[in-house]
Amino acid sequence: MDQTSSPSGLKVLIVEDNLDHAEMIKRSFNRSGQWSDIVWAKDGQEALEYFDTCLKATPSLPNLILLDIKMPRIDGLEVLRQIKSHPRLKLIPVVMLTTTDREEEVLSSYELGANGYVTKPMGAKDFFEKMEMIQVFWAQANKTARPEIRC
Repeated sequence: MDQTSSPSGLKVLIVEDNLDHAEMIKRSFNRSGQWSDIVWAKDGQEALEYFDTCLKATPSLPNLILLDIKMPRIDGLEVLRQIKSHPRLKLIPVVMLTTTDREEEVLSSYELGANGYVTKPMGAKDFFEKMEMIQVFWAQANKTARPEIRC
């Protein structure tokens, strides 16, 4: 498990078995400056072990999960199934971030509760643009409304 920290307060979990893709994602999230912790799990098994540790020790859970599908040991669809079936984890937004765009995997992801599905492009420029779009979407979708002030 690899983790990068800064003071902003938002945590993203990247579940990705490809080192190059993981590094590109981490660089993109670091550039935005919005994320305090960037945690990288190298496969589905490591991600589930991370959640098991978090749930026992009660540190903060991630605010967003980027999840690859094709991984060794446990694939992303099984990780997604377990996340969305757990009472404390199911509300964490999960974006499937994968190289496959097979219709059955897209449908399965949404049926299991994924909040988004992004196909990884091969070019770095396109990749960074998609990562920026995910971060903007996440920020917009998770803005907290100001409480109504009554006199």
